[in-house]
Amino acid sequence: MVVKNCKRCNKEFNTYSSHFERRMYCSRYCKGKTAVISEKAKLKLSSLMKESWKNGTLKSKEGCNKGGRNPSMIGELNPNWKGGTTKLIFKIRALPEMKKWREGVFKRDNYVCVECNKKKRNINADHILPLSIIIFNDNIKSIVEALMNKKIWDIENGQTLCEECHLSKTKIDLIDIRKMTYVH
Repeated sequence: MVVKNCKRCNKEFNTYSSHFERRMYCSRYCKGKTAVISEKAKLKLSSLMKESWKNGTLKSKEGCNKGGRNPSMIGELNPNWKGGTTKLIFKIRALPEMKKWREGVFKRDNYVCVECNKKKRNINADHILPLSIIIFNDNIKSIVEALMNKKIWDIENGQTLCEECHLSKTKIDLIDIRKMTYVH
């Protein structure tokens, strides 16, 4: 270790001999405070920011992904695009109505698993008649049809299960689903 003086505050600090030539400051704070921007550069930056603000696009955000998805990777532009094949069941589960249905099931069952009667942190709202079977039996092909279907949103077709009980019920449901010729 070699002792060196900070270029900004003149405080002594230790550095490795291999860093002696490169290291000029005792801390990141001193290094950051030392950065000098000329008045001309400040005015140019200020005018660029004002112009960007007026246009609705901040030029400082170009080329990076701050605050949103990269527009060149959305939809058909994405190399993983498969023609918009998100399964209908995932779209239904993402609806705000599904969140309301879940909350209704939890409140009715008092946030307690109906199988093991334990109040646990990780609970799931489960369709007694599985959602995929309702979609298959009622031949639902769109979100509009799903929203109008009473069986999907019926709280009586729901039950609160802990993760362990939900996993065991799902295994049984999968056997029934595989018996059907469910093609989506």
